[in-house]
Amino acid sequence: GFLRRLFEFGSSLPPEAPIPVPPPPARPADAATVRPPHMVYDLPSGARRLMQEADGYVVTIASGEVIYRNGAPTGALPGKLIRGAKAAPVAA
Repeated sequence: GFLRRLFEFGSSLPPEAPIPVPPPPARPADAATVRPPHMVYDLPSGARRLMQEADGYVVTIASGEVIYRNGAPTGALPGKLIRGAKAAPVAA
């Protein structure tokens, strides 16, 4: 591949030598991690939505209010459900 050609042109390594690969950077102990996604059925019509939690966040803020603290919901629901475009109501 590309790395092999790069080393062959500008390196004294023989062609059969393994290409050195640096180790991945260390993760900080307090780094956030993401859990696998899953489906939840909690919309007003019982429709599904994709949910994916994460660990390592202290707070999640929406519309200026804390809605999650240390991964647990606070009960605050400052947002609103956004639906697709609808036709204007017909005057009676």
